[in-house]
Amino acid sequence: MKLTQSLALFFFVILGSSASLANDQGQSNDAHTQAIIDILDAIDTPNITRRAMMNSFAQDTSGDISDEFANCVNQNLTDDMLYEMFIPVYRTNLDQNTTANLAEFFQTETGKKFGIIVRIQTGEDLPMPNMTAEDMRVYTQYENDILSLGNDQLVADAEAAGMQMGMQLGLDCADSL
Repeated sequence: MKLTQSLALFFFVILGSSASLANDQGQSNDAHTQAIIDILDAIDTPNITRRAMMNSFAQDTSGDISDEFANCVNQNLTDDMLYEMFIPVYRTNLDQNTTANLAEFFQTETGKKFGIIVRIQTGEDLPMPNMTAEDMRVYTQYENDILSLGNDQLVADAEAAGMQMGMQLGLDCADSL
């Protein structure tokens, strides 16, 4: 599977089911948590999540999801909730060295390009970045860390966390409508 497809698949699977969290909550974070926050920030996780969720609602053919319900869920899904969901999943499935390497990768020009590709593949209208031989060289330095984002347990844990959060938001919105 192509690298960009692997990254997009990983993020779409997680996302289908901002300021730093530390700054939002007035807390300091350990290096592992901060690296995870840096990764989530680098790829614009809150907006990717919302886009994937709304696309999922739009593709529903059952007729069970009204526009009011979808908008309620979207409005009540906060960035903090998403960070609180993703951080434990990443902490459990990726060691500190891996998250530090991934945070470092996504801060490089190459990593920023890959972040844009993920955003494009999850529906954002952006120009496709020009990938160069240098980008591929940089990618190979981080390849094992990047591929670890698609490990089966991480994906399963993220899906479960997303389903749990989605169910709670859905119940809250159903009660309010």
